[in-house]
Amino acid sequence: MLYSIKRLVRETSAESLDGCLICLLGFIGITVFASILSLVMPLGGWVLQIILFFLTIAFLFFKPTRISLTALKRQFQKLHPALMFFLLCCIVLLLVMSTWTINHPDTLTYHAQTIQWIEKYRVVPGLANLHIRYGLQSPWFISCAIFSTHFINGDALTFINSTILLWYFIFTVQQTNRNLFSDGNKLTGVLWMVLIAISLASYTQVRLTATSASLDFIAVLLTWAVLFLMVENKTNQNTQWLLVVLFSIFAITLKLSVLPLILTVVYAIYKSARRRLRVLAISCIIAVLVTAPYFARNLLTSGYLFFPSSFPDIVNVDWKVNQAETQIERDYITAYARIPVSHTGEDIKSAIIKPYDQWIPMWWKRQSVPDKILLLITALVFFVSLGNIRRIIRSDENTKAGLIISLTGCLFWFTQAPDPRFGFGFLIGFSAIAACEMFIKSGRSLKISSNTLVVVCTLLVSLAIGLYDVYRFKNFFSIQQLFQPLGVKKVSVKTIQCNGFDFRVPSLENECGANDIPCIYENCNSFTPRGNNLTDGFKSANK
Repeated sequence: MLYSIKRLVRETSAESLDGCLICLLGFIGITVFASILSLVMPLGGWVLQIILFFLTIAFLFFKPTRISLTALKRQFQKLHPALMFFLLCCIVLLLVMSTWTINHPDTLTYHAQTIQWIEKYRVVPGLANLHIRYGLQSPWFISCAIFSTHFINGDALTFINSTILLWYFIFTVQQTNRNLFSDGNKLTGVLWMVLIAISLASYTQVRLTATSASLDFIAVLLTWAVLFLMVENKTNQNTQWLLVVLFSIFAITLKLSVLPLILTVVYAIYKSARRRLRVLAISCIIAVLVTAPYFARNLLTSGYLFFPSSFPDIVNVDWKVNQAETQIERDYITAYARIPVSHTGEDIKSAIIKPYDQWIPMWWKRQSVPDKILLLITALVFFVSLGNIRRIIRSDENTKAGLIISLTGCLFWFTQAPDPRFGFGFLIGFSAIAACEMFIKSGRSLKISSNTLVVVCTLLVSLAIGLYDVYRFKNFFSIQQLFQPLGVKKVSVKTIQCNGFDFRVPSLENECGANDIPCIYENCNSFTPRGNNLTDGFKSANK
């Protein structure tokens, strides 16, 4: 895939490429490659690390690599000292958070277990029959398996989380620097700083990502990258649309909550097809390479293409998860995003059928203060946009497409799973594009005669982050973190034997955590093995 893009990338000058986006491109390429390998081999041993090492050596001889290194080097050129200090505070925060004990419920329930299955075995048919959420086979867990340190007996599970967050901070700081301390628009620089502040203030963005194996904010970052590429128009246009296609399709396979990004794929193919058929052909190759291993893993672990959705139900295999259980899990995601519910069919159905005027007040009460502020800002921007509809209509084609797609994403989010962490990509994306069109592209900017005020404000924000660093050091830090991450919280389990296999079972108040696989909940009455080995898989006993 990367080689297919190479010929078009070389047409782009180093000055028009962003180093962090190049890193993101490389991350996706490695993950897709590993996803294909995961169908036939485990990813947690030395074999994959050796393969990746030699591929890295070979890639160094490609001409685009020199462009990439130049772009990476440029990330830190002419960076204002105040922003350097700000970036340092953010890096310290990432280090101290990502090395602390991981105790997030989702990671303890199924993230760590799913990653361990990928590390130790090739894809296992009917894995979701052990626990319904083991069927959530996002490529993100493959990334975590590749970049964990378990192959050297380490406890790190969130290395790639922190790395991508680091790229995010470098990218946003660079954009802030370009606009506040260079020849850019001061208002744009302030908005970039606001974005960073929102990402730090809302727990489910930076902080959740650094302290768990959560993939929600990663999907958000990919959504922002797609919308940024659509409206920025600074790279070679062939490369631009290929990246839009790649980032969009990969984000959808990562998290179905960003499914409306399929509209960006259609739009990008439409735009690129008008220029070169070669770009269209490569876009199709990208789509096949990214989605094929994703669909294969879904079909093998659950029997469905878009698990936990049972639509389309196109295969009939003995390991297919019970359709009723699949629908309950799908409805649970929607219901729990509205109001707290137990994982029972009756409670879920009750939450689903509640009219809007009943569940919205309860939903609003649950939101944190930062998330409420963000939702209010999005609503305000929407109504202001309606008042400036003529200007929106006169905007360029890419801006209109970005607004339509992000607004569609907001509607999809609100109707399907209105937890803000699932919708930040479109909520903030819409607000940013609309604000840019109404205020910045109209020539408006902040009149700041001196950089002194900007420097002082930047240092104050840095001080706030630094104080939070001190708080983390005081309350969530041990000396051991200087040498290695503490890893996933240890939870006690008992071992039972069932159908010739040893299964770990946690106590009622605990989750499986990082205990050895296979780990199940309650008992083994809901499934039966398909053979004498774990790799033969499991089938439901409830059909």
